[in-house]
Amino acid sequence: MAFNPNTIWLSHSSLNDFEKCHKLYYLRNLYRDKLKGNRFRIQIANPYFSLGEAVHDAIDRFVTRYPTSERDKDKLFYEFKRSWQLRAGRRGGFKDSAQEEYFKQRGEAMLERFYKNSSFSKGQTLKVDFPKLPLVGEDEVVLVGNFDWLEKTSSGLHILDFKTGTSEEEGSLQLPIYALLATHVLKLPVEKVSYWYLDRDDKPKEVPLGDLDSVLAQLKQKAQEVATVIAKQDFTDKARPCTTDCEAYQAVVDGKGEYLFTDFNRKREVFYPNV
Repeated sequence: MAFNPNTIWLSHSSLNDFEKCHKLYYLRNLYRDKLKGNRFRIQIANPYFSLGEAVHDAIDRFVTRYPTSERDKDKLFYEFKRSWQLRAGRRGGFKDSAQEEYFKQRGEAMLERFYKNSSFSKGQTLKVDFPKLPLVGEDEVVLVGNFDWLEKTSSGLHILDFKTGTSEEEGSLQLPIYALLATHVLKLPVEKVSYWYLDRDDKPKEVPLGDLDSVLAQLKQKAQEVATVIAKQDFTDKARPCTTDCEAYQAVVDGKGEYLFTDFNRKREVFYPNV
């Protein structure tokens, strides 16, 4: 796919933003402070995001950087410590040391649970860099995603997503989106998809995949809606009033947030919400 600077990149999270509030979608995914020359989107530091990213990053580095024979718990927790240091204090959105310690201990408990399951702590995951699936035209709107865990089975693929929150996914398109991306890129069928609620479960929980053809049709329709809204540059939506998240991001745009740092890996400017 040739580079197109006007391509609209859609992910599960950005589609969720669009469904909640068009303005939230704009502020979290499209807005750039061009007067300051910023190339990256803005992100509000949040303890829940920080916890999730630290756990995901630790697992990813653990299984990709170390051969199976060298994977021990010390290395897993070393990677978590490195990840946490990048998000310590206000950088992680923590209001005080007590809150930070609470979230850190939750993360450590999740990694204990992951490590005890040798099918994964000693397992192998396929790495697919930036999987893409065109939804509108060849490159007008493109679906993207990021696999937490992707492995070959005897008859296809198993897609697993690590969950670090407390709520259970219901009716989410996340795993069907990942299944569409995997089959498009790897040309292999997806045999099963699972969530692993690391906060409470010792192993993944398989969920029904559903009809991918109908999901793809739904995504193409939604992609066209997004493209139409962006073309009009009108992100007001009377049917979906602004959320508290939307208000918090608007406050940052209005200069009411404290700049913390630039995350070059995830291409974002991170702020603490002083509101």
